[in-house]
Amino acid sequence: MPSGNGIAAMQLWRLAKITEDIELFNKIENIFAAFAEDAIQFPSSVPSMLIARLAFSIEDREIKIRGDLENEISTYLHQTFRPYDVWTFENEISSPLSVQICQNNICYAPLTEQAQIMKELS
Repeated sequence: MPSGNGIAAMQLWRLAKITEDIELFNKIENIFAAFAEDAIQFPSSVPSMLIARLAFSIEDREIKIRGDLENEISTYLHQTFRPYDVWTFENEISSPLSVQICQNNICYAPLTEQAQIMKELS
């Protein structure tokens, strides 16, 4: 059963990624430090905390989608397993579709061609 602390750490990580709030990242590090001894001695007792720690330490991506959400891109994202990617949607029906991918605090130019977007996401 997942622990409340592990789930809280994972959701705090997602919120920190979306808001780019350094203070939230610092709080997550404090949570990991508080449970480090438990994780070392009894790793099977804190699996959700270990999953949150993995999410915190791997190279993840932030995917920012702008435009009409009724498209192949949003369907593709919802149908694929992306546990460590964080994506946000801005539903602007009158705006053309654009997708901006950020990784390691570097945001690349928004993509507008659907074939190019699908290639980057796969």
